[in-house]
Amino acid sequence: MIRPQRPDAWFVRIRRGAKYSITPCSRQGWLVTVAYVLFTLALTPVIIPPEPVRVAAWAILFAAPTILFVVIAWRMSSPAADDGQEGSN
Repeated sequence: MIRPQRPDAWFVRIRRGAKYSITPCSRQGWLVTVAYVLFTLALTPVIIPPEPVRVAAWAILFAAPTILFVVIAWRMSSPAADDGQEGSN
């Protein structure tokens, strides 16, 4: 497991070129990730049957926690202690 530079980080951030990888590295990070996945899966019945009002409600209910998850993951992340060079040749 790759360790973050900060011991209080919930996620570890690895940058390879223009790509970022953010992975949970603590219990809090995993809890936030699992909660986000379960919440978004629970939204699926909202769009059945697919009516315009239901789709709009689903889009809003999906966008808000997605933005919140991305902000939390970014703010509570730290670069990898080894700078992401593990395994590169």
